Amino acid sequence: GRDAKRQTPDRRAEPAKKEARPSVPKQEPKKAYKSVLDDPVEKAKAEARRQKFASAPAPAST
Repeated sequence: GRDAKRQTPDRRAEPAKKEARPSVPKQEPKKAYKSVLDDPVEKAKAEARRQKFASAPAPAST
């Protein structure tokens, strides 16, 4: 009886792993972001954006 209860969470974990797979493509934008920072122009834009966010009060509730 207890073993049967243990098997059901395992079956539920399989779909959860499938849902976790789509999160892998999120690493690709990070690589693209690093390549963007290699460009001095894009890096300057990123720094300007960072200064704007730093000066402006960031909305805590989003």
